[in-house]
Amino acid sequence: KWKYDVYQEIASSYDMVREKLNEMLEKVRHNEYDAVVVMDVDRLSRNDYDASVIFKVLSDSNTAIVTPDKTYNWDNDGDNLLLKIQSIVAAQEYKQIRKRMQRGKEFASENGYWVHGIPPFGYDKDPDTRKLVPNDEAKHVQFIFNSIADGKTVSDIYHELNKMGVKTKTNSKFAFNSIMRIVNNEAYKGTIVFNRYIDKNKKKPKCEWKYVLNAHEAI
Repeated sequence: KWKYDVYQEIASSYDMVREKLNEMLEKVRHNEYDAVVVMDVDRLSRNDYDASVIFKVLSDSNTAIVTPDKTYNWDNDGDNLLLKIQSIVAAQEYKQIRKRMQRGKEFASENGYWVHGIPPFGYDKDPDTRKLVPNDEAKHVQFIFNSIADGKTVSDIYHELNKMGVKTKTNSKFAFNSIMRIVNNEAYKGTIVFNRYIDKNKKKPKCEWKYVLNAHEAI
């Protein structure tokens, strides 16, 4: 019979870039809650540093953490120690999971499989071969490259596509950036490029990028 608010979002628990989490913590800072209920402590954070920040906010306001298995109270030294141990274990576990996923992604890329999110405009992903295959939009990609080869400007190209009623992958009108993304995407040469990022916000030097040529049919 508790009164409660629900904070739900789809996001990684590895960082603090989470709108709903921060919205909740702001209310916690103003002592609006007696407790925060989560399925497991690692749903709050799987990052050593961020976990300590979150725990401090909860501790300063004396807001308990409640899971299906246990209630963690900040006045209990044993609970404090257990939370610290669990956050360290969760962070290490997450790092290992990321390493395994990265190795799997690299292995798939080396074999020409598309494991890099939504296929580029002009391609679908074959569910059997797991490789990119051109679709009906491929003719618009060819139009873009041929137009540039003929000396047309990017502005000329996207205005022409919009006149023809062609839409982007997100069902939007074409603009300068959408054309440039296509022109600079090596997937259209049949090439897969991977090992480009240290994390989602930081790129590796280009000399460390890996390439798989003729991974799929070029457009």
